[in-house]
Amino acid sequence: MAELPAGAAAETAAQAPAESTPAAQTASEAQLEKRPAEFKGFFEHGLDAKGRLFIPAKFREQLGASFTLCFAPHVPALVLYPDEVWKEISDRINASLFDEQMRKVQRRTMSSAFDIEADKQGRITIPAIFKRYAKLESECIISGAGRKVEIWNPDAWYEEFTRQLELPEGEDDFGVSYDFGDVLER
Repeated sequence: MAELPAGAAAETAAQAPAESTPAAQTASEAQLEKRPAEFKGFFEHGLDAKGRLFIPAKFREQLGASFTLCFAPHVPALVLYPDEVWKEISDRINASLFDEQMRKVQRRTMSSAFDIEADKQGRITIPAIFKRYAKLESECIISGAGRKVEIWNPDAWYEEFTRQLELPEGEDDFGVSYDFGDVLER
């Protein structure tokens, strides 16, 4: 949260309603607080010499203080899950251990999952095995993907992104028309 100038703090306090406790929140404010994170957009950042990657503030705010890093299933990318989303995934996997397929999912998912925190500069350290899996070298795409963040090699991301655009001409998955023109041309 941005700091206010000294005089502004007094003005804000004077303008605030007498009761500003959580109980005084409106229903819409409470609903907004309960709304799960929704990661949108993408950023391009480089790995530094120590293998650290800067996570944009827009994503860090939604990820929280700590989160989970793991391999993305079916694609050469990494995934960052906020704790509340990871808990849902973990609970679902662990509730179905009598199913052989779910035990395989558990082995694959849990063995590649690590708790992680960003440092004060907003960087995370990506272990070497994760960099190899996702073919991360110097540049990375950090992409919002709904309730998670994905980290990609730029060439792999571009290939996957353009493959996803191969839909019926002029429509996306929801039947919404689009025209990207030459926006994606490199």
